[in-house]
Amino acid sequence: MSALKERLEEVRQELTRLRAELRDRRAEFGRRIIERGALPNDDRSAEFSKEDSQLDKRAQAILKDRQRIASVRDRTGELAARREELARRRRELASDLGPLHERIGEAAFLVFRDNPLIDQEYADIFAPLLENHQEMKDLSRELAELESQLAEKAFLEKMMLRGKIVLLKNRRSSKEAAMTRLYREAGQRILETDFVTTIGDPQLSEAAEPYRQRVHEISEVDDDLERLEAEGEQLASEMESLVPSGKVRNRIDEMDEELDIIEAQRADLRMRVSVSVEERLEHPPADAEGNLQTQDLPAELSELLDSVRSKAGEIAQRDTLVQRLQAGIDAEQINGEIAQLDANISRKETQLERMKEEIESLQKRRQELESRMKAKQKERGSLKDLKPEAAK
Repeated sequence: MSALKERLEEVRQELTRLRAELRDRRAEFGRRIIERGALPNDDRSAEFSKEDSQLDKRAQAILKDRQRIASVRDRTGELAARREELARRRRELASDLGPLHERIGEAAFLVFRDNPLIDQEYADIFAPLLENHQEMKDLSRELAELESQLAEKAFLEKMMLRGKIVLLKNRRSSKEAAMTRLYREAGQRILETDFVTTIGDPQLSEAAEPYRQRVHEISEVDDDLERLEAEGEQLASEMESLVPSGKVRNRIDEMDEELDIIEAQRADLRMRVSVSVEERLEHPPADAEGNLQTQDLPAELSELLDSVRSKAGEIAQRDTLVQRLQAGIDAEQINGEIAQLDANISRKETQLERMKEEIESLQKRRQELESRMKAKQKERGSLKDLKPEAAK
């Protein structure tokens, strides 16, 4: 690549950068002109204002829907996470009620057992406990009797008696172990009645308080879940109206593309506004009243206009340089073509000289052959004398 071509490539890259900077400056100048209401008072400016207003309304409408879609999507995600958290909390609260039932059942059983005047409608609830408790008492009494007889018995009888004692102790241990289950069952059934509030026993009320607190917590969790479910349904309905296809990500991408298109249109509009104002300042219409003057612009707009003009001047200089460089490259190319033609002409001339020499050689050879032919013809003589008819 020649030096001129390398320089031309550099200048073209500079032009690409400068034109991008000029577009940005003109877009900014146009935006400020529109925002400050500094457009000239003519039909063209009115069209610019109308177009800008329409683009702004479109962008605001799309942006509003996009923000709402994103907000509903994010809130829906938050609700799902919160519902999962509350559901897990509810499972925890409801999963370990056994110890609470046991405590209530035990306290209620003691109250019932020690107060025979309590309404017998609760008897069925405590019947398994009473039966198991009585069996434990009977076993303890029987064990005490057997143990008291050990000292008086002979060795073999003691061995037999101890076997019975072990058996009874195992049975009593089994009954004692069953009390936990029976207390829990009784406590669970009691809570289905008004026993605790009707009796009003302080110890029973104290035993029931943790359960009441647990139930209250579960109720609060259920209320929260219900509110979240209602809000989730409302958001789902709203999202369906905003995104009928249900493809939220696709719809947001489409909106982003629409906003990009509108922004490009607005940038183009601002460029046109800038160019229009620049042209009007450079060449004001002869019949326009109150022509716009540079000094009429606010200071910040005048500075922007100066930067636009400065950048346009740089581009004009580069454009001129590009033309000169291209002319230089074209001249180099033409000179190369001329050199090729000169070489071709020289080659053809050389070929022509060689052909002339060959022609002269051929002509000389022809002359020699003609001389030989004439000599032979002379030596031959007349053809008539050589024919067969002439010999007869």
